[in-house]
Amino acid sequence: FIAVFLTYYIVFQSFYNFIESKDPWPYYNFTDFVISTIVNMVPTLITFGYNYAIVFHTNQRLSPVKKLAADFFCSMLSLVALNFLFIGVMLIVNPEYSHVSWPGAIFNNLFILAGSDIYYFTSRYIAQIKETADARQQVLKYRYDSLRSQMNPHFLFNTLNILYAMEGKDTEASKKVILKVSSMFRYILEHHEQTRVPLFEELQFVEQYMYILTIRYSHHLHVIYIGEPPSEKSIVPFSLQLLLENVVKHNTITSEKSMTVTIAFLSDGFCVSNPIQPRPVGQSTQIGISYLKNLYRHYHKEVLVKNDFHKFEVFIPYLPA
Repeated sequence: FIAVFLTYYIVFQSFYNFIESKDPWPYYNFTDFVISTIVNMVPTLITFGYNYAIVFHTNQRLSPVKKLAADFFCSMLSLVALNFLFIGVMLIVNPEYSHVSWPGAIFNNLFILAGSDIYYFTSRYIAQIKETADARQQVLKYRYDSLRSQMNPHFLFNTLNILYAMEGKDTEASKKVILKVSSMFRYILEHHEQTRVPLFEELQFVEQYMYILTIRYSHHLHVIYIGEPPSEKSIVPFSLQLLLENVVKHNTITSEKSMTVTIAFLSDGFCVSNPIQPRPVGQSTQIGISYLKNLYRHYHKEVLVKNDFHKFEVFIPYLPA
């Protein structure tokens, strides 16, 4: 920054000297140059300061054209106010130095403002490119991990155990479980590359997933739905399933401690809550609430978590269809 400022000052001051006196070096000696540089550098530095503050700390929610117009207006207003303040002070302190070269001051101000706005929009554009690349990388990692999580050996092992336990006892129920599992994996393969899915499709998938879990936990796991899910909304794929997976992963579910999960559909999202019945946690699947928070943040949505040590609650916002 210092190097850029000094370079700019030398170039500008030479140009300004040429306009004022037709001589880029109108100094009597080197001492006169140093004194003049110190005196003139102060207003230039002040001009840098208020233009930087205007460009980088105000009008950021406006469109580019409106921001440029607002920056120009604020910058020129600041220039006029500060120069009149300078004139007023110098009239009291030393009237001989109360003169302000308005053409030079305006040129200096516009040049610094233009440079500041160019740097602002360039840095913002680069940041947006990086954010987009990070978002794509996050989505790709999510797709891979979600597919891997759904197909993890534990899920397959538990499903096969259920089928084995039902062998020869309930043929129709065994067939139903196989059809449910087949439908679930079809859904996974069809949606693992998508960034959002209709809410009603996710609910159909979760219904099949809950059917398997209900058998796995001998009907000690229940889900209660409150409200009507909106048909025109979407969510990130597997959001609801991952929350249900967290419930069974982190809580004890037995005949003595049954588990009831509540899914409440609200106007702007849905809320999944369950009583906390902690048990030792096994190895992480690396997909959880932090993952959902990061994914929804890319849509400028916020996943909210509430834990009062008695009830665990997660709010998932809807996405446009």
